[in-house]
Amino acid sequence: MRIKRRIGMDTYIGCSVIIHDNDNKVLIAQRGKSKKRFPLLWETVGGALENDETPEECIRRETMEELNCNIDNLELFKVYIINQDNRYVLIVYTGKINEKIQYNSEIEQIRWVDKSDVENFCFYGNEAEKLMDYYNNYFIKASR
Repeated sequence: MRIKRRIGMDTYIGCSVIIHDNDNKVLIAQRGKSKKRFPLLWETVGGALENDETPEECIRRETMEELNCNIDNLELFKVYIINQDNRYVLIVYTGKINEKIQYNSEIEQIRWVDKSDVENFCFYGNEAEKLMDYYNNYFIKASR
C-alpha cells in the first residue's frame, strides 16, 4: 500500500522494526553523537517512509542502510498515532536478522536487551513504550 499518496505529505510517517532473537531479546541502537536530533539516545531501527514506498520496503531499506543486512519474518506489530492531530504516525513491525550486523556511522553502538533491561536505557520518543508493548503483548502471544 502506497500510504503517502493516499494521506498526503502533511503527516509524517515513520516505520520501525523490533528485531528479536529466539532468546526473547531485542536489538536497540544508540544514535550517533553527531546526530543533530537526539544524539546518543537509544531506539529501534527505522526511519521516514519515502514517497511511493510501502512500510515493508521502508523497513528493508532502513535495515540495510543502518545494519547492512536483510531482515526476515516481517510482521506488522502495531501502529502508533503520536499526536492528536495525526501529524506523526509510526508503523511498527517485528522481524529477525540471520546475518552478521555491521552498523553504519549513524549508530554509536547496538545492544541485545531483554524486558528487564529496557528501564536502564534512555530512549528517544516512545521507544520504551513500544518495547514494553512488544514484551507485554506480542511476545506472550508468539510464545504460546
